[in-house]
Amino acid sequence: MVDIQFSASSFPSLQGRDEALWAPIFLTPIAGSPERLVAAVAVVSGEERYISVATGLEKLRCLYGENSQLILAATHAALAEFEAELKDRGRIALTTPLQQGGIISVGEARRVAANDLKSMALNWLRTISSLHDNFALQVMPGNDIAPRKPRGEQLPASVWDFAVRKKSPISNYFNASIRDRSRRGAPLSRVDLDYQGKRVIANFSTIRSYVADVRGEFNRMTRRLWELDVSQVRAGHYDSDAVIYELIIQKPVLEDFQNRADRISNALEDLKGQADEKNLVLRQFDNAGQIVEHLERKETA
Repeated sequence: MVDIQFSASSFPSLQGRDEALWAPIFLTPIAGSPERLVAAVAVVSGEERYISVATGLEKLRCLYGENSQLILAATHAALAEFEAELKDRGRIALTTPLQQGGIISVGEARRVAANDLKSMALNWLRTISSLHDNFALQVMPGNDIAPRKPRGEQLPASVWDFAVRKKSPISNYFNASIRDRSRRGAPLSRVDLDYQGKRVIANFSTIRSYVADVRGEFNRMTRRLWELDVSQVRAGHYDSDAVIYELIIQKPVLEDFQNRADRISNALEDLKGQADEKNLVLRQFDNAGQIVEHLERKETA
């Protein structure tokens, strides 16, 4: 029999390492369902805070089909909000999270010794998350295979065209993928907005009367709202009036929707309520000319 003896020197030394707190961030794609997936891992040590997000969130497209876009947008927005909370509250954000009923929730926090939070978070993510792709390719901007804009978003180009014809200085604030139609947008992991001025940051959207799927139209508009929310949280502008974040839509002609007019009106009220809750602004205009005039007034105010 081999005589194996253990001593303190047989184990890795914790000298020079700080005690950290880490927790899984769970994703609940279906409201009210007990089903959970690990979307990220958060780590805190002293003044250091870090979140490692699963690189394979796109796998949700296979599970949820046409609903996946909304789930992805909501997930990115919720993770951005939690990242801001983690920076403000540190360890308390893991032990006593403010939000535990939304699309994401914080799992049980555990203590561990670590000297590299980023590596530790990534290692745990690789171990416990089926949404993390250990072999994900690093795709450079411009090489992604799908356009950024959801199908049906023609209003951004129309507003930019009007601004160019008017020789308005605000035309320089439009996204490069709008100004150059041959360019592709950014991957979903990066929020790429339609308009980023000095006083206004905006997305543009519209409701197409010839499309029978009203819910799908509003899901698309909600995604544009979520993008603004993510950008606002990341920029730290949530409690500031220095920059206004707006979802600007072309006002629907309710007569064109026949027996769906009430549904459109109610859905717009719901969308406005969501915007108000997130300190965003929902604005409606009749045409691109009015939108350009509005943006010009705001930028020169």
